Amino acid sequence: MILYNYLRQNLRGVDPAVFWGGMTRISLFVATPLIILSIASYFTPELQGYYYTFSSLLALQVFGELGLGQVVLLFTSHEWSKLRFDDSGFVAGDPDALTRLVSLGRLVLKWFAVAAPLVSIVLGLVGFFFFSEKAGSEIKWLAPWLVLCVLTGINFCLMPVWSLLNGCHQVAQVSYYKLWDSIFFNIVLLLSIVNGMALWSPVLALTTRLIWGGIFLSRRYPNFIKTFFSPLIASEGSSISWGHEIWPLQWRSAVCWISGYFAVFIFTPVMFYFHGPVLAGQTGMTLLLVEVISSISAIWITAKAPRFGSLIAKKDYEELDKLFWRITKIIAVVSAASALTLWVFVYLLYSLNTPFALRFLSPLPAGIFFTAQVLNMLSTPMSLYLRAHKKEPFVALSLLHAALSVALILTLGKYFAAIGIALSSLLVNIIVMPFIAVIWYRYRRIWHADEVVKGLLT
Repeated sequence: MILYNYLRQNLRGVDPAVFWGGMTRISLFVATPLIILSIASYFTPELQGYYYTFSSLLALQVFGELGLGQVVLLFTSHEWSKLRFDDSGFVAGDPDALTRLVSLGRLVLKWFAVAAPLVSIVLGLVGFFFFSEKAGSEIKWLAPWLVLCVLTGINFCLMPVWSLLNGCHQVAQVSYYKLWDSIFFNIVLLLSIVNGMALWSPVLALTTRLIWGGIFLSRRYPNFIKTFFSPLIASEGSSISWGHEIWPLQWRSAVCWISGYFAVFIFTPVMFYFHGPVLAGQTGMTLLLVEVISSISAIWITAKAPRFGSLIAKKDYEELDKLFWRITKIIAVVSAASALTLWVFVYLLYSLNTPFALRFLSPLPAGIFFTAQVLNMLSTPMSLYLRAHKKEPFVALSLLHAALSVALILTLGKYFAAIGIALSSLLVNIIVMPFIAVIWYRYRRIWHADEVVKGLLT
């Protein structure tokens, strides 16, 4: 905690959530080069392609979540403005807000419990038919893929718990959990790779994640979880209505999240399908660096997301705008600096003709990908700002984003390979970014003006 106290005194915006989130990203900074090195050393280029295509296909679980996780965080943060934890760790406070929170928790826990086995089955079938196209490959992928799908379904059940905790302003504690989750996950993954476990490596790492998640929740938040199963808390009266409150926002959020899949995770499968596992592996390794840009920038977004909802619930729009601009400036600087650093890394690998260079895309497509990600991160605070109002104004734009992404990635990716998919990412972000800014400005002005008028009338 000495490091945390020093940073808090000397850097603006550093609170426990940001600190632990930052430590998690530092652990990823340490782990990512080691993972890259181990994969390049112990995986063949073909096996590397299967590994990263596994990750991209597993992201299809977003079709089971249907945007509910983000919606839960927003609704929870609004109710939490009137609630607190008591000395025993149970949720206490305003009875009406407590009833609404518990009804929300019960609803979402049921949703994920039902969806989890469906997610495992669908993922298993999709992967089976997709990888079966490469019948001539000697890679033994079937057994680890099926087990990984089952474990992904189990992990899917825990997702609503993290959303509820984040909405209840437990971001710092959840960030602390994620720090150790990252450490345990990457240690097991690295040890598995270097010991020749091949595609079983992510299976063992995900198993470790499930064990740690269960230990953390059972020791830190047992009574919080019990709150949602308590028969003493009524589920009638002021309960949250899924049909009238959740669904109108959820379906819009679902469209956005599903559209996001096609804008983020489709690159590697497309390269695998059209150009084989080797180029898919290079794409996946490069996108791992792209993910580093977003994960670093997301430290402040993740830490402040519940704060946005609480400020809106209190109608403290002046403080909301200050927080928004502070986060936007931080993200602009951090994402640009991260992108430049990573591009220099790739450029040096190729300039020095190192054997690991060919495990990445060349500097030109890599640089295009990094630039596109910086533009994407600049739009994230605007999206968070509007969605924290428990509304989803980006449905039409998300559909446009997805349609453009799929069309450009399939076309340019098929005929121009790596350069094509990188350009498709940049072009889509250049087209969409101005629309996001216009929507943010318009709805911010309308929604806040409406609230001011209501206040004058009352």
